[in-house]
Amino acid sequence: MGYPSESQRGCLLAVWLAMRNVGPLITGIITLVLNTSGAETGKVAYKTYYALIVIQCLGVPASLLISKPDKVIRPDGTRIPYLKNDRTSVKKELRHIWDTLRTPHFSLLIPIFITGVWGQTYQSNFVTAVLSVRSRALMGLRASSVSILAAISFGGVADAMWLGGLARR
Repeated sequence: MGYPSESQRGCLLAVWLAMRNVGPLITGIITLVLNTSGAETGKVAYKTYYALIVIQCLGVPASLLISKPDKVIRPDGTRIPYLKNDRTSVKKELRHIWDTLRTPHFSLLIPIFITGVWGQTYQSNFVTAVLSVRSRALMGLRASSVSILAAISFGGVADAMWLGGLARR
């Protein structure tokens, strides 16, 4: 959230959320393609794991392509505030985290966190027990596609001027 300018936060938050779902989308495509014929019921083919491991190994070199914060210049010409000289100790950071965890606003989020994690676990267990490999891959593909579309829609709404720019609040 530090890289974009104020007017682009909603859009770039949506891009980030969509990019988070590209991994499961690609995984769903690979799993669906590599397990469409000849796969045993309930068993994922080894070539699926090999393909996914290769893609994960490519993540480390790809992460080196990310620009350093002091090199980024926004479209409006401003630079990102860079806190290189502001040294923070681990003790100080842990204290800030503890203070945040104790706020009433954070405690109101705990039921949402539990519900989200429980829902994903329940869905994964149900899908694994009931559906075949191809059906699980298709379901993952569909869920990722819908998540990407929802994230892009959210970004458009968050930056909408007629709503007062929700991302800037």
